[in-house]
Amino acid sequence: MNDSIQSLEAQWNNIPPQDIESRLLELLQAAQDDQEMSAILQAYLARVQTLQMKMTDAGNTLESAGPLQGSRMDKGRILFFIERGRWLVAQGKVKHGVDQWDNALHIAHMAGQTELAEEAQSLKDLYRDMVKVTHAFTYDEMKAYVRETGSPM
Repeated sequence: MNDSIQSLEAQWNNIPPQDIESRLLELLQAAQDDQEMSAILQAYLARVQTLQMKMTDAGNTLESAGPLQGSRMDKGRILFFIERGRWLVAQGKVKHGVDQWDNALHIAHMAGQTELAEEAQSLKDLYRDMVKVTHAFTYDEMKAYVRETGSPM
């Protein structure tokens, strides 16, 4: 795992600062499992920290670093939670996916990332009803419903 993180960090060093969020999104969408997604986020965060240190070393403060300030890390985390939620829903783990979008929504509000907050909220709203339906009935109640109506919920 450490080798893969170091390999990813080396790849990130070749990506121009203005392209790293789009590259993060591409990698997260192509990830095969949760461990790979976590490794991608760790490598991304290491790259952003390196960029921030370079800006600070150059005599700039993080406040004047523009898009390289702390909100860039927050944006990466938000994208991670949104994509991880999508991945979990695709695995059939809807409740866990909604929880990830809730995390993304919280970070987005704290970081002032309105557009990403809206995306997380819309995904959360879309699947929230599904979670309510699946948790509103016991297994026996669902079986009885299917037996009575002849159709699944």
